[in-house]
Amino acid sequence: MKKPHLFWILIDSARNYETDQDMRGLPKAVVDFGKEGIYFKNVITSAPSTLQSISSMMTSSPSYLMSRSYNNFRGKFSCFDYFPDMLRENGYDVIGAIYFKHGREVMSDMFGLLKNKFYPKGLSHSKEVWTNQDIYNLFSEVMAKHDWEKPTMTYLHFNVRVDDNVSDIVNQVLEDIKAKGLYDKSVILMNSDHGYPDADKGYDFEAGLREGWGHDKYMTNDNILTPLVIRHPEMAPKQIEESIATIDIVPTLCSMMGIPLSNKFHGIDVLQSGVDLTNRLIRTDNRYVGQSPSFHAYTKGDQKVIVYREPGKEDDNSFFDLKSDPQEKNSLPQSAGFVEFYKAVTEDEKQLNLFHQKLLEENWRPKLRKEIQVKPKRIVLILPSTENFRTIARNAAQNLFPESEILFHDDAQMEEFDLAVYIIESEIPWNLKKVLKYRTRLSAKNSIYLDNNGERFDPPLSLNLYRQFLGKRWEVIKHDPSSILDLLGRIFKKRLLRPIR
Repeated sequence: MKKPHLFWILIDSARNYETDQDMRGLPKAVVDFGKEGIYFKNVITSAPSTLQSISSMMTSSPSYLMSRSYNNFRGKFSCFDYFPDMLRENGYDVIGAIYFKHGREVMSDMFGLLKNKFYPKGLSHSKEVWTNQDIYNLFSEVMAKHDWEKPTMTYLHFNVRVDDNVSDIVNQVLEDIKAKGLYDKSVILMNSDHGYPDADKGYDFEAGLREGWGHDKYMTNDNILTPLVIRHPEMAPKQIEESIATIDIVPTLCSMMGIPLSNKFHGIDVLQSGVDLTNRLIRTDNRYVGQSPSFHAYTKGDQKVIVYREPGKEDDNSFFDLKSDPQEKNSLPQSAGFVEFYKAVTEDEKQLNLFHQKLLEENWRPKLRKEIQVKPKRIVLILPSTENFRTIARNAAQNLFPESEILFHDDAQMEEFDLAVYIIESEIPWNLKKVLKYRTRLSAKNSIYLDNNGERFDPPLSLNLYRQFLGKRWEVIKHDPSSILDLLGRIFKKRLLRPIR
């Protein structure tokens, strides 16, 4: 078989089970397609958040590693390999259609931007939320105008929340692929990025927003299990009941499509002969390491723990036996058979935190060469963040300045420091006051400004942050010049894009 095309159909926020309680149940199109492909019945997402989940899928890496904070999601790092780039390196075109504007902006370096010829009349990037019909209309233009002699990945990001005819549209996509003669020349994948809280949770989205949450507050299986079907024209349909992770999707696709696997992947090819799917530790996170409060879930077979982490409190752990309690109604004590399981959980988190520490060290080291040579005696870190991330940042700084005494800003009294290091956790320029308010309270001979991705910013600080904010979106601006007016308007009003409800 020649290099197969890949059609990746993602239906945002669809649960992995059917229900008529609302619009977010498993679409019938997925159930029907499951009869034609390999149907994975228990797929655990890396995050119940779209941006976190998709970036995790495309790198086969836990979402917890992809950034330190949501508002400073940078995009690409050399420590990850990105599936769309891997396909390009193997001769593929990549076409991506994402329904929400924020995703199109911050993931444009991953999927690329749609060529103008594929936009149907009346549709542009400036529209904040594309409907499922908009995505289908784009797809129709792609089918008609793209050169299908070249192997291609087409990523279509639909939304179960936008309208109730998503199954009809997805089925029409499949019919169009067949009509073009591509159905048996393609790998076709259908999945979701995460689920949604079941109605019995009584979830109030607006109340959650006021508390700083979206639906991602819940780490129960209704919210973190996702549907997944992969059809390969030369592979027989079957169902797989064992749990796998969304970070396993790309390694599995690579093997199916003849793409060499990356040694940077954290997931596995779940169809590989002899692979054991019963004893794997799978992690889910609803926040990055520098955000609080945050909830984290680990699943291993029938054992699960949800870790509730809030500032100023010890972690609150809820353990569940999923075999006897699939609805996760009854929290059990750690002593009820979870001791060894929790040891594995804590060791895994230690390794994830070490990843962040090494990333900061490697990125900060070349940017701090001058300060490292000076060997300052006393350093103060200005970092009003989570205790977990403060520990990571301090360990990284201590390894860069092994002879220095390092304090945090809230441990320092009226003392003199040789170096003040301000660590910025948001790309949003008007959020600077969170760290800069400490400048009048600290006395230091020298001050520098870093961010939690390892970047350094020189004065004028605000100007350079605004330059970066626009620079991250420069490809979008070049692609759609009218978007500059929207961006400048958001900057002037200090407004972020609204969350998708």
